Amino acid sequence: MTKELLLEIGTEELPATVIEPVLEQMKTGAMTLFREQSIACNTVRTFGTPRRLTLWVPELGTQQTPTSKETLGPPRKAAYDENGNPSKAAIGFAIAQGVNVSALIIRHTPKGEYVAAVKRHKGRVTSSLLPALLDNYMHSLSFHKSMRWSSSGTRFSRPIRWIVALYGGRTVPFAYAGIKAGTTTFGHRFMSSHREKKALKGIKVKNFESYAKSLEQHGVILDQERRRNMIRDKINAAASNHGGTLEYDESLLSEATFSVEWPYALAAQFDPSYLALPNDVIVTAMQEHQGFFAMISKKQTLLPHFITVCNVEYADMGEIQRCNERVLAARLADAKFYFTEDGKTSLEAKLPKLHTVTFQKHLGSLHAKVERIETLVMYLARLWNPSEEQTCRRVAQLCKVDLVTGMVGEFPSLQGVIGREYARRDGEPESVARAIAEHYYPRFSGDAIPKSLPGAVVSIADRIDTIAGYFVVGCAPTGSQDPFGLRRQAQGVLQIALAGYTPLSLRDLVERALDAFQPTLDFNRDKVLIDILGFLRQRMESTCGSEGYRYDLVRAVLERDTFDDPLDAMHRVTALQRVASDPTFVDLVGAFKRVINILPDSPPNAISEALFSAGAERALYAKLQKSRSQIAEHLASGEHTRALSLLRSFKEPIDRFFLDVLVMAEDPAVRNNRLALLGQLQSLFHQYADFSKVVIEVEG
Repeated sequence: MTKELLLEIGTEELPATVIEPVLEQMKTGAMTLFREQSIACNTVRTFGTPRRLTLWVPELGTQQTPTSKETLGPPRKAAYDENGNPSKAAIGFAIAQGVNVSALIIRHTPKGEYVAAVKRHKGRVTSSLLPALLDNYMHSLSFHKSMRWSSSGTRFSRPIRWIVALYGGRTVPFAYAGIKAGTTTFGHRFMSSHREKKALKGIKVKNFESYAKSLEQHGVILDQERRRNMIRDKINAAASNHGGTLEYDESLLSEATFSVEWPYALAAQFDPSYLALPNDVIVTAMQEHQGFFAMISKKQTLLPHFITVCNVEYADMGEIQRCNERVLAARLADAKFYFTEDGKTSLEAKLPKLHTVTFQKHLGSLHAKVERIETLVMYLARLWNPSEEQTCRRVAQLCKVDLVTGMVGEFPSLQGVIGREYARRDGEPESVARAIAEHYYPRFSGDAIPKSLPGAVVSIADRIDTIAGYFVVGCAPTGSQDPFGLRRQAQGVLQIALAGYTPLSLRDLVERALDAFQPTLDFNRDKVLIDILGFLRQRMESTCGSEGYRYDLVRAVLERDTFDDPLDAMHRVTALQRVASDPTFVDLVGAFKRVINILPDSPPNAISEALFSAGAERALYAKLQKSRSQIAEHLASGEHTRALSLLRSFKEPIDRFFLDVLVMAEDPAVRNNRLALLGQLQSLFHQYADFSKVVIEVEG
């Protein structure tokens, strides 16, 4: 049997960015809570508006699922005497388990007969558990920023004003932050008062159906997906009425969705003279600062119109329109001022200002960072395409200059973009201008990477310099703590490298980065180098895992002593995964592990053919000699599948060797010779991966 659970947390206006994450948290938290409490729960839904967070469970079990627990006690012989009477051991065990001694049962085990106690729990009724459960549930909700607003000391994103808690139509009696749960909710702060004055005193709720219906009657569209679709339809219609389409992403639509309870789209305009500003500046002023939707023409040019989503609809929306226009006009006026002021000097002329900006207190100024980036950029450019060397160098010199402009000071999210626009205005080559913006890519996991080689080169150099610098001064990530975003920086390096930029030696690159810090900072270079490479390897492991590769195959490749090139490593893992389920590969790994198991930590090196006595060891040695150079050539040319195919061909010779040859021969010379042969075989396989890390599932 089930009943409906409804929980609404009524608040002061929540930030739009808070609502969606906490709704997901509420959903997963409720499912976990009821599962742990053995209360049947099939469906959990959550809803959110600026003034409410709602949990709805259509069918919640009325009682905990009955459980039973069996505990073994003393052996039967010790529990009963020869007449079958319980001993002190049996009686003591029964008391300890809280059961009657007569309820003890006999269990047959591999070790013999033992007495056992079975405790059955009928389960408590859900209604008696909910007060404490909901209180704990609300306390479990966390926010990036929270506040105290009452003497209770309770923290929440915004002050809580009311709580609705109904189970089966009855109030769940509990209080949170001094607020008692009840059956009264409230509609739209403004629109409900226009519709019905008594709504200001609260709306009585009987169940979810009446709750959602009453809210809509009083200006609240509860379902965020419905609000989202309403907003999408309304803003598209408004744009169409002005002969344009919309320029926005889903994050802006989400912000609008969680900023209103009853959406209304309002079109407005700005002075066309501001269209002389770069489009990115105008769109940023609209979207990031005001939440406005930009409008573009059929020719994909920006129109002097925008759309705002309002939380209220009045008979006369003219004043609201004019207010929004004035706000945007002020932002655009600021942008125009900074754009004009910044334009009085070129990017190159602003370079000395980088001396006045500290990158990190131990790592010097932004100007020093630019010099370090330039050194790394020259190394990478010569490696990948010497003809692009001068372009890459120019990008490195100018890539951080826009950070000292007034425009970026006012609109920080435009870093790189403004550098690109100012470079164009200064007459720099388009390749330089474009790469200045690209060097910030990717900004997050899955983001676009630089399309041009100069952009990729500077992006990698910038990130490696940052990682190396923070490791040098002891600011490496620890556990879940990564205040300087170094994991994101490393992810960006790998993302670019995996796009096909090869060859790339992470060790060489990091060592060159460390060279720049050696003259001025005292640090253990060898340790820092190992730590950074280990850190990059962990990120590579995470990247491969997210792509669906088997963890053991990834580790087999990445834990090779020679792991250095991310793209090469990915190709090796890919080739391994293709054959991992093949029975012949599984058998090969099993055979190789026999080699590993028999070898000492430091096997002998020298091999004497004169000491071979069996055809199997001669055949294995001959194949090893023939294959060594072939495998090396295949790996050097990126033909990983062919290299792996050659390694797989060793299955039969290895099996024959162990069948016909006694490795641990009595004669020390013969024994060492055979161990040396297996040692060289191990080294050959390690050229590809550490196959000892591959997991083999054994049947039966």
